[in-house]
Amino acid sequence: MSNPVPSFSLDLPDERHPLALEVDPPSASSSTSSLLPPSGSIPRSVASSIQTWWKHSSENGMATAEERLLNRLPSFIASKSTSDPTPTHANPNPLVSRVFDTTIQLYSETSSPSPSSSSSTPPPSPKTKSPASTSENIHGVEFYTAGIDGTKATTGGTVNVILHGYGAALAFFSENLEEFGEICSLGKRRGFALDWLGMGLSSRPSPKVFETPAGVKDETVEARVARAENFFVDSLEAWRVAGGFEKLVLIGHSLGGYLSIAYQLRFPSRVEQLLLISPAGIPTHPQPAPASAAAAELSPTPNSAASSAASSIKDGRNGDAPKPAFKKADAAAAPSYKKAVFEWAWEKGWSPFAAIRSLGPLAPRVATVYTTNRFRALSEDKVQDMYAYIYSMLRLKGSGEYCISSILAPGAVARLPMAARMDDIKIPVLFLFGEKDWMDPKGGYEACERMKLNGNENVETIIVEEAGHHVYLDNPTKFNAILRRALLKDVRD
Repeated sequence: MSNPVPSFSLDLPDERHPLALEVDPPSASSSTSSLLPPSGSIPRSVASSIQTWWKHSSENGMATAEERLLNRLPSFIASKSTSDPTPTHANPNPLVSRVFDTTIQLYSETSSPSPSSSSSTPPPSPKTKSPASTSENIHGVEFYTAGIDGTKATTGGTVNVILHGYGAALAFFSENLEEFGEICSLGKRRGFALDWLGMGLSSRPSPKVFETPAGVKDETVEARVARAENFFVDSLEAWRVAGGFEKLVLIGHSLGGYLSIAYQLRFPSRVEQLLLISPAGIPTHPQPAPASAAAAELSPTPNSAASSAASSIKDGRNGDAPKPAFKKADAAAAPSYKKAVFEWAWEKGWSPFAAIRSLGPLAPRVATVYTTNRFRALSEDKVQDMYAYIYSMLRLKGSGEYCISSILAPGAVARLPMAARMDDIKIPVLFLFGEKDWMDPKGGYEACERMKLNGNENVETIIVEEAGHHVYLDNPTKFNAILRRALLKDVRD
């Protein structure tokens, strides 16, 4: 979510436990939206907020909310007992999408990164691993084609994978998933959209993994970042191994883009292509995100600074890098003491979602403000369904969300910027930024120039008009066209 107002009277350890009933998965018989309970009205007053908070239960939990959104996809089949559609002469390979859960094994490392390391790049996890392991669950939706010569039975090979950002989950891409499935079908590949470990409907391990290990003093930035990155990178690799896939095309948004790069740096032979949608943590000399970033992101029209920047280049393919869509003065808007308290809380492992959960009965109203602004372009009934999805996600116990202060410094500035770590990447890399994006697009241009200097000419930065940070949602038509062009080399938008 975009910069929620923090509460600094948090007892962070206590906030790392659920505040709601456990979410039960929807019944397998709920194969159509008509069989699901309605999402209910969005609370627009304090009284209705209290009522929503009090009545929240598994009935309108996240799994049910996800199913409501996915049921809008023509290819989606909710019930495991429902067979794939029968191939016809006109459609010999019908597209199918289904939710799935993959059990993965995560192994305990025999050693941790040295706290004395001075490298600017986090060291990879040691190859030697102890026998101790834990089973976790990765949740997602898969796309395949049925029938003879379909991709359902395809093993190995390359698959396309969508990875959401911070404070989100796979159904945020509900406006793009059907097109994504069709693109995968045309490319004769299987497609997946995943919930990161510790987020969405994937397992939510204890967030203590992000804390400095006992007995370690003066931990280096490299070690802190490596521990957080490896939490996600190791789980994605375990999912790849469990599925038997040879290579991945990673399509990551925001934090998901950052982590997609981190995965490629750890497992370069396993990534065929990177498509980075407004990725976090790229520029080597970043400007902290301004206090007005949230307001700019929720604005219904592009601001003038961003519009002029976007108009100076056609689709971001030529010309100089655009100026950031915010003013330096915004960063100093908050009083210094508030900034100091915020930075203290951030360094101590504060989570914005813990802050919202701490509001108790008022938390539904915070979710309302975000949802009704962020998804204003959607129909009323879909906004209602998105609200149920977001609020249900908010009520789940904190886990992966606590990574943020390990990876980013206050102001959404990367502790170890990715542009300086991408020099040796040789695969195709595409950066997408919205013309009113609060992520600085100069990071994309910088990374592309550095990779070109090292011999990789297959890199590009594109500015998408009429879009903010959630490019895929703000301008799904343009985004889907770019996605098609990137994943199907012989198709141009």
